[in-house]
Amino acid sequence: MLRNVALGALLLCNTSCGLLGEEIVCESPETVLSMVGDETLTCGDAATVRDYLQFLASRSLTANQMGRLYADLRKRHGSNPTKVRAQIARSIAITTESTQKSGLARAEYRSHAVWLARMEKGPFTQQHATEWDIFQNAVAVWARSDEQELALTEMDIEGWIRFGSLCREVQGGTPLRISLANREHIYHQMSRSFDTLQRSDQIGRVGIGMFWDAITLRWQSASYERQQSWIRVAPLPPAMNATSRAYMDAVMELPSGRSAEVLHSVLGPFADR
Repeated sequence: MLRNVALGALLLCNTSCGLLGEEIVCESPETVLSMVGDETLTCGDAATVRDYLQFLASRSLTANQMGRLYADLRKRHGSNPTKVRAQIARSIAITTESTQKSGLARAEYRSHAVWLARMEKGPFTQQHATEWDIFQNAVAVWARSDEQELALTEMDIEGWIRFGSLCREVQGGTPLRISLANREHIYHQMSRSFDTLQRSDQIGRVGIGMFWDAITLRWQSASYERQQSWIRVAPLPPAMNATSRAYMDAVMELPSGRSAEVLHSVLGPFADR
């Protein structure tokens, strides 16, 4: 099932995160959620785990997901604060390292981080049922390459659908109109092919979706000359009067590594920070 993209997450949980009638109030990052001896869990600590999961997902968690996350961290901290502190530290390390990278290097880093999480080599495993369920639903891994240690997620595929629509529009066509059935077709096509691609093309597949908001803003603010400079060098499908599905099939045949590289080099870098 395709998930709706959250419209945005506030700094913590707005002022509260609801969970089946339970309310966790975060008035500030310093608000204490749990205290065991000298070890304190604050809303700011919990937010770092939220940021880690949102980095993997390339979208915001829902209010319900944040409420469940904060509640579980508080509960587990009460019984094993050392374990929770180690998971927080690991989450911070991953997101901090990601900020040192941009463009396709950041996309590659994120895809590898998703693969690690899916293989239970990240801060959380299936033993941590709440975090694992949030990861599964928010990130939505559709394919992985164990050889290359990369993963393809829902937002990666959605990015390519939006990229396909941009390609069609610059060729004078109308935006793509993708039905649910055709979306299923695209998802399965991209999922099946991912592990067969060369590493550079796998990175191309994961190198657009996480930056799409920045791509859109950069495209809209670009001069006509800059837009044309991308159109002149970008790998594009042959201009065609075809259905949205047929056009998207042609987009999926493009060299994905080259497509993403050109997009970043002409209109980028699209660092989402």
